[in-house]
Amino acid sequence: MEIIGTGGAIYVNVANSGVQINDSTGFSQPDTMYWPEVYGRRLGALYTELSYFVNCVRNDLPITVITPAESLAAVEAVMTAEKSCATGNKIIF
Repeated sequence: MEIIGTGGAIYVNVANSGVQINDSTGFSQPDTMYWPEVYGRRLGALYTELSYFVNCVRNDLPITVITPAESLAAVEAVMTAEKSCATGNKIIF
């Protein structure tokens, strides 16, 4: 994914996990970063993020990694990008 704005750009490549397997079943790139399963347990960046949030909610701790306003801005940015893709129109966010 490539997001280009007036103040810079963001490039996200989630396809390259760093591991590529080519065997008799075909070619694959297993997830080694976001949600991999290791010895029957989920690990990775997404697991860490969700565990942090659940721990804060369960133990009534303040969420210090990201503010609610920042979370809302991230969701709005994704929704704007989806709308732009669906309509084919350039949308200023």
